[in-house]
This record gives sequence, C-alpha cells and structure tokens, in this order.
Amino acid sequence: MSVPYWEFVHPDDRPGLVESGEQLMAGAISARLGSEVRMLGRDGHYRWTRWNTKAIPQEQLFYTIAVALAGGRDDERVDVGSWEWHIPSDLFILSEKLLEVFAHADDGPSPYQAFLQRVHPGDRQRVDRELRASLAGAEPYSDEFRIQRPDGRARRLRSAGRPIPGLDGEPEHIRGITVDVTNRQQSSRAR
Repeated sequence: MSVPYWEFVHPDDRPGLVESGEQLMAGAISARLGSEVRMLGRDGHYRWTRWNTKAIPQEQLFYTIAVALAGGRDDERVDVGSWEWHIPSDLFILSEKLLEVFAHADDGPSPYQAFLQRVHPGDRQRVDRELRASLAGAEPYSDEFRIQRPDGRARRLRSAGRPIPGLDGEPEHIRGITVDVTNRQQSSRAR
C-alpha cells in the first residue's frame, strides 16, 4: 500500500500501459483485454500476467483484473526489498534482502544518517533532499541512486515509497521498496 502499482510493473512494459491507458481515458476504446505485463513479486521475480482493464474516464479510474500466466516464459529476477524510516526515532529499517544488497554487517535498525552514508557521495545530497521533500509535502517518493558497498563495489538502486501519517496527521514513517537495477543498467549499456 505504500508504493504505487506502477513501481511493480517491469520498466519495459510501462510504455504500452501508458498508451493503452491514454486510449481508455480518451474513450478511444472501452476496454483493454489480454494485455500481457510483467509484474514484480515479493520474491524478486518479474512474472508475466494478463490484464483486462476497463476505464471510467469521468472519474479518472481504471479497474483491472490480472491473472498470472504459467509456464513457457523465463521470469527475470531482481533483488528487491522493503524499507522504513521511522521519523520520531530517526531509525532506518531495511528488510533482510536490502541488508544483503547493501552488504550491511548489522541486521538491526540504524539511524537515518547511517543509511545516507551508504549512498554514493555523488547522490547522497539529492537522496536526502528528495526524501525530506516527500515528507514535507506528504507526497510519494521515487528516485534512482547508487550505493557504495563496504567492498568498494557500487550498486544502482530504484526506490519508491510514501509517507504514512501518524495520529496527528503528520508523517510518522516513510515506507517503500527498493529494486537493485544494476544488472539492468549494465545490460542496457552492453546493447
């Protein structure tokens, strides 16, 4: 719930969704049946799904039913995990998978500044600014940045999240997911 569905759609499949969504909202077509789209699962695999979508343009809503397609296709696997920044305690919590991606020796929550120290120096200021702007405006967060692992290797990550308000209505947490896109970046450069 803390991340828009868009972040789970495989990047190569997003342009087709945008195009069909625009056609649906413009009333050019009444429904889109049988769209095949790869969706990211909790285990880090992109799996092929088939979508049937209907739009209600006057309400700016889409209704979609998706079913997983089995067999016959290779599923791409990426490292994906969740994170949370608890504002009152200033603790940044990484899921087990993100601890592996970051090559984090300690498995407990750490202060937000310790997380920022793992972000590549060239991206650190922007990541901090974007996260704080998300909190200040109670708006979704989305960014791509590099991290520096203790062994000196860099990884490229795509992260998205959303502030979660506390009882007083002010953001108390920001929660999200992060996908390691290093291999995708390297594949794109090789092509």
